[in-house]
Amino acid sequence: RLLFLSRLLLLPQLYLSPHSSKMIKNNIIQSNSPLMGSTFVQNYKDVGLISLHFDEKIGNYVSFEGYATRKLDDGSQFSSRLPFSDQSYDQNERKFCGVVSYGDNRAKHGVKSQKWEFIFDTQFVSVLSGKMVLRRVYGKEKTVPFGKDICYTNANIKNVVDIHDTVKRLEEEGATESTIEYVRSFTPIDDNVDPWLVARFNKDGQIVKSYRLSDGKLLDIENKRLGGDGAKEIATALSTNKTLTSINISYNAIGGDGAKDIATALSTNSTITHINLSFNNIGDDGTAEIAIALSTNSTLTHINMSQNKIENAGAKGVAAALSTNSTLTSINIGMNEIGDDGAKFIATALSTNSTLTSMDISNNSIGAFGAEKIADALSTNNTLAKININNNNVPASTLSLILQRITI
Repeated sequence: RLLFLSRLLLLPQLYLSPHSSKMIKNNIIQSNSPLMGSTFVQNYKDVGLISLHFDEKIGNYVSFEGYATRKLDDGSQFSSRLPFSDQSYDQNERKFCGVVSYGDNRAKHGVKSQKWEFIFDTQFVSVLSGKMVLRRVYGKEKTVPFGKDICYTNANIKNVVDIHDTVKRLEEEGATESTIEYVRSFTPIDDNVDPWLVARFNKDGQIVKSYRLSDGKLLDIENKRLGGDGAKEIATALSTNKTLTSINISYNAIGGDGAKDIATALSTNSTITHINLSFNNIGDDGTAEIAIALSTNSTLTHINMSQNKIENAGAKGVAAALSTNSTLTSINIGMNEIGDDGAKFIATALSTNSTLTSMDISNNSIGAFGAEKIADALSTNNTLAKININNNNVPASTLSLILQRITI
């Protein structure tokens, strides 16, 4: 069966903030190398969402162009394209190394630079292995391996690939199970297969047939390129399904409109207890719609809305939902752009909420003021047993106070 992996690659004009480094022209990778001219996307997200670019004319870089808000810990913006420095490339091992920096004395979520290392497969379809070392302003370095939670696959392949041969080759070359699953996810679903969710796509990833839910309890459709249209179909199915209890639709770029459709379904669905909406770019508008649904939903207990471009306005909606919802026990709104004002809203909700036991608000832009408000709320909250507020701009003394006040 043939698999068409090509994507339309649109590269906006180069934007450099006053603080950013100049793009570094590439002299490491030979112009005739298959790597040159390639673009690799993370977990099948869109180009510009931490995608990797190897460009002979302007150099090699990481693109953040898909993120509307690119702010550092000091509140300033950073370049939409961060160039690799200290580059090296071993053509025989297909190993590329480079360092990405936010600038002198500048950091994002406490990280001042990242050292990247990639080993590609022989056909440059994916990153077989590698790691990213996060160099923090304070504290120890953190190493994030590639091939498990973070996978990179080529978004700029212009030929037709046999999926079965590709998967077999990747297995022989040592690709991780997660990477192979991302590649395999492009396989058209056989007409004889009857999964819980049937999704038909054409070679360009467009939906050509609707979705159908059966009597399964769990549904995992992460990274299926659903988009807003796919989310609408899912929502329609959820409105009538009476057996599904857990759904994962992360990494599908459903956007605000898709979130609105999912919210409509959640407002009437009476069986789902767990939902993962992370990495979907739903923004404040989509978050507001989900929050309204949470205000009336009486079955959902766990929700993950991390990495969704949620700012203070979205946090306000979440807080309003937490003030009235009486079933939710776990919420993850980490890796967003929530600041002190948003933390203040959340704190107000925590002061009255009596069901939430776990909250993740890590990797946001919360400072001392917002953290102090949360600490104050925890002095009266007797149910929250776990809170993750790491990688914000919170003083150690306030972190210590928060830890002291949560229920152990």
